[in-house]
Amino acid sequence: MAKEAKKRLTPLETLVMDAIWDKPDTSVRDVQETLGQAKPMAYNTVLTVMRILRDKGFLSSRRQGRMDLYSATVEREQAARRSVRDVLDGFFSGSSAALVSELLDSDELSDDDLKAIREKTDGLLKDRFGYGQTEAKVFDYFKSEASDSGDLPVLGITMGDVCGVGPEIIAKAFDLEDLYILCRPLVIGDVYAMENACKTVGAKLKIKAIDSPLNAEFEPGIVEVINPLFLESDSWEKGHVSLDAGRAAAEWVIEAVKLAMAEEIDGIVTAPLNKEAMNLAGYTYPGHTELLAEQAGGHDVRLMLASPRMSVVHVTGHMALHEVSECLTQKRVYDTIAMTHDALVKLGKTTPRLAVTGLNPHAGENGLFGEEDGLVIRPAVEQGRDQGWEIDGPLPADATYFKAYDGQYDGVVAMYHDQGHAPMKLVAFDTAVNVTLGLPIIRTSVDHGTAFDIAGTGVAKEQNLIYAVGVGAKLAIGRKNALAES
Repeated sequence: MAKEAKKRLTPLETLVMDAIWDKPDTSVRDVQETLGQAKPMAYNTVLTVMRILRDKGFLSSRRQGRMDLYSATVEREQAARRSVRDVLDGFFSGSSAALVSELLDSDELSDDDLKAIREKTDGLLKDRFGYGQTEAKVFDYFKSEASDSGDLPVLGITMGDVCGVGPEIIAKAFDLEDLYILCRPLVIGDVYAMENACKTVGAKLKIKAIDSPLNAEFEPGIVEVINPLFLESDSWEKGHVSLDAGRAAAEWVIEAVKLAMAEEIDGIVTAPLNKEAMNLAGYTYPGHTELLAEQAGGHDVRLMLASPRMSVVHVTGHMALHEVSECLTQKRVYDTIAMTHDALVKLGKTTPRLAVTGLNPHAGENGLFGEEDGLVIRPAVEQGRDQGWEIDGPLPADATYFKAYDGQYDGVVAMYHDQGHAPMKLVAFDTAVNVTLGLPIIRTSVDHGTAFDIAGTGVAKEQNLIYAVGVGAKLAIGRKNALAES
């Protein structure tokens, strides 16, 4: 029985093992001839090294006539891992991170090497921590959805603030050819910023300027960009607030709304913009939602956070907490319930089950902690039930979200911003998608900000954008189906 190989290989022993790994059941003479092409060695030297390797447990031998034939008892990959461990322990105190950092800091890595490392680490992260499974599920879903719905929807992805991570996550998303299973995507933004982002993340994509969605070809590997506003490349810098970048981000949203209203695209997916930069440029809106509502005709809109396991819609949005009670009316609560029901139907829930939270602790405890729950929210819930919808409420918010996450409800109607956002951020931080309800067009967005602190580093994740595209595509398909049936 061969000994278990535990000792490390010397450089000379590694050369001999390479020859044997490539040609098992080989003789000393065969190994000598193989090595002679790169490193000539005497027969006795080769014989001595091979016997040492056999004693170490790396080789086994068998007699054939008057000749010994040798074969490896250790796979090449196993020996390589052992050598890496020796280097790790000997030079980096056992720290894998220190070893990888040293490798990445060297000047010997080519672009192909870096891309291969990125692909390997992305795969390991997906296997170990689970991110990446989300987009795989979305892709699988839309393969069947697309076959039933005819042409895939055309989605315009607005670039957001170029000083943030928007262009980088777009580049990463387009680098996944499966994106084209979900929709026919194009970008509304800046060509230079898109090229710069591709370099940052290592995406080998062709950037092509187009004038109209009608000119788009939607070929994987090509990012087609519509740019209604020229942005000077020296007017902005990654990670810093820029008036020009704020103006551009707002104008790209405005252009996207025009295209959607004209039905040249089927929906909008927005990357994050910076509110300070947008306001500096004279676009005085609290955020995307208000800008979209005005450009689409002044509609009464709601914010929905949609995820695979739980979705939440807010009756009120960005306002001080002390103002919430004054803004709650039966009509506003009922309209929110109706918007939530309609959105969930478009997302594939034929008979969605809704939970409506109360405003006050314990949903008011029959008036003990406030009257809004009984006087405003309950009548709105009953109005929804009159439509034949499955609704429970008003319910104590503290217990409602667990039940929704557990599958008892498809959607939750929350009374104010943090009542809905806090639980969603806890259970669906990377997968929740921002959806604007009440518009005559489809709009989804990533549920994160510009992340100036990591902009330009290439580390921002694209998963949330992919999910926003998936939800946007599904809503666009649902809208088309609803129009066809009406």
